[in-house]
Amino acid sequence: MTALSRTAAHVRQPAVARLGALLLAASVPLLLLHVDRQPKLSIDLGGADVSLKLSDLAILALVVAAAAALVREGIDRLRPSLVVLVPILALLAWVGVGVVVGAASDRPYATGTHLVTAAGFVEYALIALAVAVLIRSAAALRLVLWTLVGWLAVLDVVALAQFAGAGGTAAGGRQPSWIGYHDFAAAGATTLAIGLVAVALGEERWPVGRLREV
Repeated sequence: MTALSRTAAHVRQPAVARLGALLLAASVPLLLLHVDRQPKLSIDLGGADVSLKLSDLAILALVVAAAAALVREGIDRLRPSLVVLVPILALLAWVGVGVVVGAASDRPYATGTHLVTAAGFVEYALIALAVAVLIRSAAALRLVLWTLVGWLAVLDVVALAQFAGAGGTAAGGRQPSWIGYHDFAAAGATTLAIGLVAVALGEERWPVGRLREV
């Protein structure tokens, strides 16, 4: 590689990194939106209902971007994230074992339906892979986290309106917002946990402080 090509690659790298971070941030609202609020295409595969949603396309875009980054930079890019990726792979292996055992048993087992469910686990595990590859700087991580906070704020406003009686749910009780009761609680708790960790550790000890500023 000549000095000129090395310089060009160095210039392109921050731009590519920013593009990956922007793609990840743009995917947050779609990933945290109830399936009933997304346009979707339903396909019947052997008795199993398979739905193609906007969130699926967002995940596909993230996977393609992450794969392109891995081809460009090498698999070593994942080494710092093994502490997270290994447990995820173990969980997916366990899910696969469960499907195989169920399909091989003598009891009635909806193999097609459970395969679709297992594919959903794989799909969302790929998000973790994409995050590990596409988040390459402190600025990129902040962008994604602030997008998460911003979208949760929107969902909170919607839930408050529902709590006050605007919407098809019973006023004065637990509300689903645009994401669903359980996912709303999980997303809110996760965002709160991230904030508490950031406050407790401070930026110097928190992972943001270990990423370069780009």
